[in-house]
Amino acid sequence: MIADNIHDRGWQITLNEFVIMLTTISQRVQSDIAMKFHHDVAGIVKFDSPQSRAHFLYFSRLLFLEFFCEAQQVLERIQKRMVYDEKEFLPQVRLQATGKGGQYMVYKQGADPRDGDGLGYTASLWSKGDCVLVCPSDGGEAMEAEVVTTAPFTIKLLTISSQAVRDFSATTYDIFKLGNRVAYKRQVLALQAVATPSIASGKNSKNFAMDSSLQRALLLGMEEGEQHIEQQYVANTCKEPAFDRFRCESVERMARATAQREGLNASQIDAMVAAGTRRLTLIQSPPGTGKTTVALQVIRIWLQSGVRPILAAADSNTAVDNLVEGLARLGVRVVRAGRAENVRPELQQFTLDFGSMSNMGYRVSKEQEYERQMSELRRADVICATCSGAGSETLERLKFPGVIVDEA
Repeated sequence: MIADNIHDRGWQITLNEFVIMLTTISQRVQSDIAMKFHHDVAGIVKFDSPQSRAHFLYFSRLLFLEFFCEAQQVLERIQKRMVYDEKEFLPQVRLQATGKGGQYMVYKQGADPRDGDGLGYTASLWSKGDCVLVCPSDGGEAMEAEVVTTAPFTIKLLTISSQAVRDFSATTYDIFKLGNRVAYKRQVLALQAVATPSIASGKNSKNFAMDSSLQRALLLGMEEGEQHIEQQYVANTCKEPAFDRFRCESVERMARATAQREGLNASQIDAMVAAGTRRLTLIQSPPGTGKTTVALQVIRIWLQSGVRPILAAADSNTAVDNLVEGLARLGVRVVRAGRAENVRPELQQFTLDFGSMSNMGYRVSKEQEYERQMSELRRADVICATCSGAGSETLERLKFPGVIVDEA
């Protein structure tokens, strides 16, 4: 209805306003209603070009559908009380107003909220940005909220005005983790970056302009009749040299020598040379044919040629762990970004949390912990993360002259 009224008046909204709508809509909206909302509002959004419109709307619709299907499954589990894991469910907790509008400290019954650790070890299983559903234990209206901090465990009720402070201390609540809005939001913002030549990224970062060649390669083919142009343009982009001629020749010699020493076959050697000397390379082959092996050797060649730091990403935590393990064997200074509980136990030493003073029982400020993490990241030769984790505000503050995506 709102979209119809805006359309009838001849008004339009910006892409940024549309993105805000897509990333803040309640997870309790039925998926069919959500999809109709996306369709109706999409018609009044102003884009820079027909290609950027087609690209953003096509992929954001798929993300929107996936997000609400996941949210609906989570809500069904909550309704049936099929959630028992402490990573997803906090039973019989209380809320204490922090004095900031809409923000409340969460603590177990019998605990003193002034201690600042009202949930004990359980808080470490949750993360800042997690979306939660706060339900009165004895029934009543549920409220959506977002985790603000985990030590102390604090949430911000999204249905309460930022200026309002209400007393909820007389009631106990069950808190359920909802769908992963953090990963979904990062994906939508990535689509926005492709569709918009220059956008603000991160809370405190400067504007950045997406590489125009890569942007064009992504957007070509979204309009009818552009497929043949897309094929030629992407092929030419892939052929662009990464360095000057002399440096490319030096990198190629290193790549061939390394590949032969490691016993790689002819196709793997060609892939290494291409990835080491070209600006953009896609290596495609069936499972089990050595793509990750080639990826590790490409990273080694990049480091030998002075390319650092390198971002090594993959879609799954398992694939990222495989990269970390391989790089560690090569003696590369590697840091594993992301939540420590998603990392294999033998690789915990490479995580950002491993050297945390707070994990050793010391009290440190948020600023001290942030500086420690940034120092670890700046010293690293390679930073490994999931594709979603690579969109975190922390990593967005770093510049990577080399990026490799495994299992793309």
